[in-house]
Amino acid sequence: MISKIKCLVSISLTFIVSAQAADNEGAPIVDYKPNCITKTFAPHYLNVEVLDYSDLGAIEDSPAFVLALQQLRQDATALGAEVMLLTNVENIKITKEKNRTGRRAGPKVVRTTDLKIHIAAQAYKLCNGDKSYSNDRASYTTKGFALQSTQYSYTVSHSSIITAKEPAMLAQETTLPPANVSFSTGVYGINLGVSTTQTAQKLGPPSIILTLDNNDKVWGYGRNLWFTYSADKLKSVSSTFSILNGAGKNNIGFRDGFDDKRWRIEDKIAQKNSIEQVRNSLSKHDITELPEQIIITQKQQRIILQFDKFHPTTKDDPVTLLTNFTYTSKIDESARPSLPQLTSIQEHWLYKHLQPNNVKSLTLLNLMKQIPQANKINIANDHKQWWLVGNNVLLQFHGTALGQAHVSEPFFTGYNNDAFFQSVKLLKLPLNKKGMLEHYTDANDNYDEIDVSREDFNLIAKFESEENDAAVYDLVFTYY
Repeated sequence: MISKIKCLVSISLTFIVSAQAADNEGAPIVDYKPNCITKTFAPHYLNVEVLDYSDLGAIEDSPAFVLALQQLRQDATALGAEVMLLTNVENIKITKEKNRTGRRAGPKVVRTTDLKIHIAAQAYKLCNGDKSYSNDRASYTTKGFALQSTQYSYTVSHSSIITAKEPAMLAQETTLPPANVSFSTGVYGINLGVSTTQTAQKLGPPSIILTLDNNDKVWGYGRNLWFTYSADKLKSVSSTFSILNGAGKNNIGFRDGFDDKRWRIEDKIAQKNSIEQVRNSLSKHDITELPEQIIITQKQQRIILQFDKFHPTTKDDPVTLLTNFTYTSKIDESARPSLPQLTSIQEHWLYKHLQPNNVKSLTLLNLMKQIPQANKINIANDHKQWWLVGNNVLLQFHGTALGQAHVSEPFFTGYNNDAFFQSVKLLKLPLNKKGMLEHYTDANDNYDEIDVSREDFNLIAKFESEENDAAVYDLVFTYY
């Protein structure tokens, strides 16, 4: 049976913990599995909701978490257990923003942070004559910290690229070439015709990997550098990618060395230079000028420069500045890229298994089997890895088990905005706030969002406003 605690973190909490610890510590949490067990109890779960959480240190060291462990130990003792091991710990911070208007101060944004703690444990009763422990280590320490391994784990893709499971860390360790675009040295030192393996060796792991309808691969580095490969040979590089919209790009993590650098062309002209500066610097090159575009050609390669008009002030004349480039072969006439869509069978399989009572079957292996065209964000805006499925679903796995699902409005251009509402219907959920509150009668109503906590999942649904008829526009499931 699950225990739920709702508390406000305050100084008095520390005294509560100390007093309870003195009175009844409960069954100890141990690091190793016992050698001799007379009874294995059913898995025990504890959900703790902490409102207005403000501790700055590790969550596992906070009074709220210590109190949760104390409650867990007391629960185990009440069942008749002697010891217990922690099998899963999930700490989720939820930051909320509300607009508040004061009579004197006027409107302001008030931010609060809530903490959700989910702990799973396995309790045991030991043999009378043998209280020793094996070498079988628990996944979490007695204080709730996940065990850290110094070993690196790798996976091999179909193209034989070896990629570290922690791409964000590997990216930080990569020393990048200059942010230069050149016929002789390519883009960031990457020439046309090279393989994905050679690219990764120089630039580190890509931030995102997409597979197009024609089986071309697109590797994105940060939010504004896109490498396209055909048959594992680089055919173009561009600072713009037309099929991802703003929401899609924002899911990719900001990447030092790419998103914070202004690239240069032939080490002469820089991004945001005026079109007049570009003309003067390229006077000795073979160029073709089109409206808001200059094409530089050399042998079988070309660099296409794109310009946009800006108004420094309302009184000034507009200025035309260099904003984007595309480096490609002279003969490349690729059509507008597109992504393969989910079939009706795939779509129904996905949303059926996103429902909490079916989620155990949605493993990473099953996802790859059922939806092989799923794409991957290697370095997301939370520095973690997510799988991008269809137009508007992000999945995060813990090992092979699904940990989170984020269903939102489409990440790609050119797709129907009704896709999100179709997703909600396939999840068998209501489309507005009133319906959602009727569906989940135990939900917490937090103005323009609701929060549902259950033993096996948590759901945060966001709405267009605080009104009862407000439409839902975002769903985040966390599975336990």
